[in-house]
Amino acid sequence: MVRRLVFWWFTCRDRSKPSGRAWARELGISHTWLQKLVRELTADPSKMRRLQAYGDPTLAQLSRAREYTRQMRERGELRGELCRSNKRPKPQTYDPEVAKRRSLVKSNPDVSAEEMCEIFDRQHVPLTIEIGGIGGFRTWPEAYRHPHYRTRIQVLITKEARRE
Repeated sequence: MVRRLVFWWFTCRDRSKPSGRAWARELGISHTWLQKLVRELTADPSKMRRLQAYGDPTLAQLSRAREYTRQMRERGELRGELCRSNKRPKPQTYDPEVAKRRSLVKSNPDVSAEEMCEIFDRQHVPLTIEIGGIGGFRTWPEAYRHPHYRTRIQVLITKEARRE
């Protein structure tokens, strides 16, 4: 199924064709594997013809294939998840100040970033090292008024709002 979708992407001539990385992300594969499949297809035209014989892939077929893969993973028939980096995962440490900040963001979903800074200050949430330490700010609102740090704070709040 993935090969058919890669072939479909590869032969697409639409101006809105997504990048290889974006397409790989949508398929849940690495972009390097997508590139490898494209090289295989271009090296062996008979493979392309065989994939063409199946016709265009459908969302229903993709859903079935994903479900089948999920079942195989549950039965232990597949290798572990892809590791996208050689780095070891960072050990999860519990920081009560970060937990407090995240809790405040979650409990105030419709509040602007500027108002969130006021709330952080009222609740005595310490500035992060990246913001307070480097910028030398003492309060969240003070850091928010600086254009460079405003973007960082907005990103921080947005990420924490999305976090599950």
